[in-house]
Amino acid sequence: MISIVAALWNCAPVQAAADPTTAKAYQQSYELEAKGEFAEAIKALKQVDAKEKTSYFFLLRYAWLHRCGQRYRVSAMYYRMAAQKIPHSIEALQGKLQSEVVRGKWDDVTKTALDLLRLDPKSYTGRFNLAQAYYFLERFPIAERLYLSIIRDYPGDLSARSGLGWSQLKQGRTAEAVRSFRTILQVCPSHALAKKGLEAAEAFKTAGR
Repeated sequence: MISIVAALWNCAPVQAAADPTTAKAYQQSYELEAKGEFAEAIKALKQVDAKEKTSYFFLLRYAWLHRCGQRYRVSAMYYRMAAQKIPHSIEALQGKLQSEVVRGKWDDVTKTALDLLRLDPKSYTGRFNLAQAYYFLERFPIAERLYLSIIRDYPGDLSARSGLGWSQLKQGRTAEAVRSFRTILQVCPSHALAKKGLEAAEAFKTAGR
């Protein structure tokens, strides 16, 4: 996700004319974020007007800053609040999803990814993270189908090809997994997950399984 600073650095803050304190608080938060001072940027936002704290933009920005500061549980909570404010918001669901992925909350990831895909059925973020969630929930056939759908749209995506190989391997289809991993290693010999996957597949075959 592109930093809000990059998008809004030169924008007039929300309600600048009506509420100079709120405008100043937003501007301070941008400047502190640019310095990597995320905790201070969050403190700056606490100075905005109470009514503004219920706005979609405030909730989105507050969630983003907590995510930057690696406070992923709080970040996901505020992204959820933003998504409730504007239910068709793709950006709020994407932010919530990414905060859940970092924490390995795969059941939550599944729900959020499905919500995102209902809004945007071709979403790469939604499909990839849903595939990842199903993989870790050991629902390998569904993960495989999702990785294949991504590869159809993004044939050069090595992360999706790696996920495909591992999903095949977990189902005991070693020959297909070997092909998937070798396809990756032909163009990226140092790909760590593909190397590990190929080694695991070869060991699986050697053991006669």
